[in-house]
Amino acid sequence: MRGDRITELGLFRIEPSGEITEYSQLFQPGVRLSPAIVALTGITDEMLADQPAFTDCIDAWKPLVQGAVIIGHNVRFDLQFLFAECFRAGQDMEQVFGKTIVLDTVQLARRVFGQGGNALQKLSARLGIAVTGAHRALADCQTTWGVLTHLLAALRQTREPAALTLLDVIQAQGGAVALVSENWRGRATTLALSTAALRGELIRLIYQDGRSSSLPSERVVRPLSIRRGGQTGGGVGQVLLAHCHLRNETRAFRLDRIVSFAVVSESASFEPDVSQLPPSD
Repeated sequence: MRGDRITELGLFRIEPSGEITEYSQLFQPGVRLSPAIVALTGITDEMLADQPAFTDCIDAWKPLVQGAVIIGHNVRFDLQFLFAECFRAGQDMEQVFGKTIVLDTVQLARRVFGQGGNALQKLSARLGIAVTGAHRALADCQTTWGVLTHLLAALRQTREPAALTLLDVIQAQGGAVALVSENWRGRATTLALSTAALRGELIRLIYQDGRSSSLPSERVVRPLSIRRGGQTGGGVGQVLLAHCHLRNETRAFRLDRIVSFAVVSESASFEPDVSQLPPSD
């Protein structure tokens, strides 16, 4: 989550009855693609020019993930990007997905086949799984499903005649995988502020200054950059450099003192109570 964005989402949902629902959508990320991503995926800026933003499509794919077991190959890599995009959209990813169980086929593969050679394309080739459209979202979902069926077959051989349960699979992958990692929240805050700086957006901060007796104040600022600096609990934390409309100058705001923030329009009215202005940040 260093500022990278999701450009494509693919979902492949299989019901107990065997019914399959597929979802595939490109997104306009608001930034230009790197040559490396274009070469890897074949997706270009021109392909994304008229596509919707991720935020506008959450309601379309949300029903497909709710009540489902979430399966992915190195799934935490994908989940952290989904978390960051949901965060930008003002959505709590745990509420979007609901209560769920997460399975990681790369963890399963390491336990079934051993270490090494477990990247999705290499593993699918070893297992004789036909791959079309490698490194495209829906195609990778279909490949992952093929890998999982082989892994489940291998696990069943170790459990017969007893049936293979979901708990057995969770134990086989080494335990439960969390949908959201707590350390993503701090990183998502940094990412969202960095994105606002990149786009030149205005944001409204609720900020707690250094005086323990003071109440949080409201500021409208234009983020410039994130940098290291400021002591937080004995360590060096991060600060947001931004033009503060309240003081009409560039100020440094400690990230650990930002209570909340939201992007506001350029025309948003803001009339701060100057009498409550603290002497310094």
